[in-house]
Amino acid sequence: MTYIRHNAVIMTSVEDKAVVAEIGAFRESMPEDYQRFLVGPVMGGNGWITFAMLPSGSTETFLTGWRAAFVALAYEIHRREAAKWADGSSPDIVQIVFGGDEPFTVVKDTTDEWITVSRKVAHKYTTEQP
Repeated sequence: MTYIRHNAVIMTSVEDKAVVAEIGAFRESMPEDYQRFLVGPVMGGNGWITFAMLPSGSTETFLTGWRAAFVALAYEIHRREAAKWADGSSPDIVQIVFGGDEPFTVVKDTTDEWITVSRKVAHKYTTEQP
């Protein structure tokens, strides 16, 4: 049995046709069997859209390269969009690493710092009544 680790990337942005087209073109560049793991755009409220690169449930050897490319694209969009807005508005990106064999869930956002969440602490927090 192999080590279980899931990786996901989520990006939320203001609705922008150029961003939708750019990520759509990226999806089209992926092999057809892997395109389904890039979800979106999901239209939210107030003009927000979300894209997600989901775990495939496999050893993800091939998909890992596409995930890394999507992360690079998402951060490039983040930098470009941040420069367009005086208030610093830009896409929010989060990478999440989790799974049955992972002792911790780790999250990385646009601050580029990994945040570690202990499973025991998270489980305890979510199951106790205030």
